Amino acid sequence: MRNSLLIVSLSLLWWKTAADNLYQGCDCGFVNENGLFTNYWMSDFSNYPNDIHRDKEFYVANYTIEAKYPGTFPRSFDPKNVNVINNALQLAVTIGDDPQCGAIGTKRQDLFYGSFRAYIKTTGVPGTVSAFFLYGNDSEIDMETLSALNPPETYFAIHPGLTDAQSGRASALTHTNYMLNYTPSEVKEASLINLKIVLSPLYTNESAQQEYHEYRFDWIPGLAIFYVDGKEANRLYTNIPTVPGRILVNHWTDGNANFSQGPPKQNAFMEVQNITLFFNVSTSTNSSANNMACQSSHQACSIDVTTAESMPTPTPSVSQSGAVSLQSSLALLSLPATLIAAILCPYFL
Repeated sequence: MRNSLLIVSLSLLWWKTAADNLYQGCDCGFVNENGLFTNYWMSDFSNYPNDIHRDKEFYVANYTIEAKYPGTFPRSFDPKNVNVINNALQLAVTIGDDPQCGAIGTKRQDLFYGSFRAYIKTTGVPGTVSAFFLYGNDSEIDMETLSALNPPETYFAIHPGLTDAQSGRASALTHTNYMLNYTPSEVKEASLINLKIVLSPLYTNESAQQEYHEYRFDWIPGLAIFYVDGKEANRLYTNIPTVPGRILVNHWTDGNANFSQGPPKQNAFMEVQNITLFFNVSTSTNSSANNMACQSSHQACSIDVTTAESMPTPTPSVSQSGAVSLQSSLALLSLPATLIAAILCPYFL
């Protein structure tokens, strides 16, 4: 027993040290084409030694969301449906008289702008929704993949959402679809909410359910940018959240014939290989959380947009003194000065 505890402790120490080394080696922040972010967090479930239900970094959902529409049923999230199995975080939707769902999120709720990504394998069982999203004070940025659709589609949404006055359906200003596989000559309107589909031949229907794919969104003031497998898929500008929140991953069904469909006819499993977050923090919760030491690197590290586990390579964006160099950041990012100021100024005043 002592030996097994020692092995777990050493493994956990290695996992924590690897993340700490990355953060300390990039103590001038992390940068990509959309912004500069001061904080880094990653959980790699392919090499995860901890008990997910006791991990202080995570919040495992245990609640019920009441039915939203006639003919649907409540979404009940059971901690038993959240487990790390076979080198992956597994979120289950289990059948029965009352289907049960699975959800997990970051314990911290002070994430305020950032670049967020997860490697996800969706289920092949029709009737569920695999979601990766930001939530804070009823504001959301959502990426949801529906297993009932063939070819598969991922929905991008901002909440609170808008409704189109003429059709009565969700407005394209806050909701859009992304078809993951298509015939090149095919152009059509989405059958569910009548929004134009963004087309991209990224992978087949089977691939979405048999392989991991990177789902990512970048959140900056006034803009949410969505990516699938490193390729930009869409941008939304309306009702973008202006309050901090947490990142969540969930797997659910509610029997909605116009969206999730279901319930599934058998247990369904969504798998997550890793979650990687580059972000700033609300100064209302921690006034020093966005300060950058700039002792090790003296410059921001570039965010790797394809591999969540790789070490970012240095990219000049911060002066040797450790102060943010807006001139070099602008040259690097090709972003308007007003946007850079909106991202950075609240954190360095």
